[in-house]
Amino acid sequence: MTFPGAHAVAPAVLLGALHGKDVNHPEGTYDEQALADDQVFLVNEYYERGMIEAKVGTPQLARYGDRLDIAIPVSEGPVFRLGTLSGLAVPHSLHRGDLFVRSKVSAAVQALSTALDANVLPVSKVDIEHRRVDLGFEIEWRSPWSALRLLHWH
Repeated sequence: MTFPGAHAVAPAVLLGALHGKDVNHPEGTYDEQALADDQVFLVNEYYERGMIEAKVGTPQLARYGDRLDIAIPVSEGPVFRLGTLSGLAVPHSLHRGDLFVRSKVSAAVQALSTALDANVLPVSKVDIEHRRVDLGFEIEWRSPWSALRLLHWH
């Protein structure tokens, strides 16, 4: 299996993002639906590297006797960084200029939600020209007294 257009993520990493050991791997069986389902995991490898515009194309198949070669085209796009961070409370682990990493943002939102005993909703604004993602953090308090936690959060 090859990934034409992939430069920032090694083919071994992309291959490792596919689920199942015997499906859509070398010496394994081809499963069109499983490969379609795994495309979200391929794209995620780029999201983890700040490439939020990355796209994974339709697999191209070529049969050579009993062998099937699969090429999955990738368009990586530019790298994005965090821009303005705003809200009543902003996660301490995120900083303007940091690489936008989906899992890091998700973990920071979860940690802030736990610390405040509230639902924290990130609201993003993507600035394509400057390659940045501005994040606002909206808080939905779970109960009136949970708002008092903000006074002790630091």
